[in-house]
Amino acid sequence: MDIKEWRIQGDFLMSCNCDVWCPCVLSLGKAMPTYTHCLSWWGIHCEKGYYGDTILNGLTTTLLLETPGPLAEGGWTLGIYLDENGSPEAQEALTKIFRGQAGGPIGGSPS
Repeated sequence: MDIKEWRIQGDFLMSCNCDVWCPCVLSLGKAMPTYTHCLSWWGIHCEKGYYGDTILNGLTTTLLLETPGPLAEGGWTLGIYLDENGSPEAQEALTKIFRGQAGGPIGGSPS
């Protein structure tokens, strides 16, 4: 697998089906969701970013996510909506990042 250095800096917005504030945020994904599984959406706007030589500045990605238990345990079902303004290389880079194929914070969670 071709893993390149990457970084994203920008805005993150999420919502989930838990009763109160998402317990995953405070527990680093280890808490059990309120209803035993997680249904959430994430919006990520990349003010500045890159994946290797591919620039990701100004692109937005939306993720729809379902997990069968705590986020950190994996088993995710993931839908990715990519910014149509991104080049094919940028879209491929964002897909690798958010599928966990590029390493980093989410590299150990999705399956």
